[in-house]
Amino acid sequence: MKDQAKDVKRLQKPKDIRAALYASSAYVLRKAFQKDPIVQRLIKTGRNAAPSIEKEIRAKGLKLTDITLASYAYILQIVDREAALRALLLLFARSLRKPSGPFFVQFAAHALRQITGLPLKLQLYYTDAELQETLHAARNLKESNI
Repeated sequence: MKDQAKDVKRLQKPKDIRAALYASSAYVLRKAFQKDPIVQRLIKTGRNAAPSIEKEIRAKGLKLTDITLASYAYILQIVDREAALRALLLLFARSLRKPSGPFFVQFAAHALRQITGLPLKLQLYYTDAELQETLHAARNLKESNI
């Protein structure tokens, strides 16, 4: 558990995600996450990774770097969909109003679209209309789960 918390903190330094700094699109960044040992270690811990990630998101929110938030969204989408909905929805809504960078919005949209059953795009690029559709569907799902 300690190592896991350290790994979650390590992702707050984008230079520690080897290929992330060179990513030109969300699709390329996802490929970097698929090869990154820190990200993969957290995924292998399964749902156990979610509480540490949720804690960091609650504590720091949009103060985290865009790449860090994207990595958290990527991990949560894989390990715990309920945690992803809880942790990402509010930040996603805020980032639609005031984007913090090009990646988090796309990763959060992809995760939330998967959770809500909306169509996914391999390239991880969603239009403004699709982002609004995602927000609406995720809010409806959250309200129905309460």
